[in-house]
Amino acid sequence: VLVALVVLGALGALGALECDDTLQRLDAAMSPPGGLSFSTLQQPLRGTPIREGNLWYLSAEDQVDAVHFSLYVNGFFFRHEGVEVSISLSPFVLVRNCKFQSGYNATLTDVKIFKISLFAHSACYYFGVRSEDERWAEEERSRWVLDVSRAIRLVTQSLFPPFRITCEPLQGAPQTRRRLMAGYVVYHEDVSTASVVYFELQAHEKGMAKMLLYENSKCQVVVGEIP
Repeated sequence: VLVALVVLGALGALGALECDDTLQRLDAAMSPPGGLSFSTLQQPLRGTPIREGNLWYLSAEDQVDAVHFSLYVNGFFFRHEGVEVSISLSPFVLVRNCKFQSGYNATLTDVKIFKISLFAHSACYYFGVRSEDERWAEEERSRWVLDVSRAIRLVTQSLFPPFRITCEPLQGAPQTRRRLMAGYVVYHEDVSTASVVYFELQAHEKGMAKMLLYENSKCQVVVGEIP
């Protein structure tokens, strides 16, 4: 959980930026006593695909199948062996290039692989680009990774209220006097729920630095503490 907070603390700065016009703010419910929470379970895919193409899907070590992959502003869709797979994205998703060890599978030597990791659900999806032109395959894989990354970024941006990271203590909230940096982050509560909370990193005191989670930027209600 702490790792998720630190990583998304950097992403929180995106809250000060304008969201892309193609992405509407995701539906969210206010949870008592006022914290913003949202579901990390499957959500409907929005609008029409922003990109489509043919990829190779690695469903098992010895099975690589061609699929038609559709990327949406908040998720992706493909059909494999007659089964429709629809995945919605969240801030707890990572996409990156990957390379299997030499000799892993002879059928993958000409496939440029990337994976989409869903940390909240402990799942990974592996896709690949195959071509006789290795340079083109590398570039095409990079384009897919960048496009999926952008979709994840748009989903993340849509969850934050407008704000700027601040280093100044808040008048009327004496517990913020040792503030080093504060801003909104997404906190992964469990497999189905995440919350947007106000996160504050404080200076060392008695050999220990404290991190506080507030209900919102007013810093009146502390909902968590990480010593």
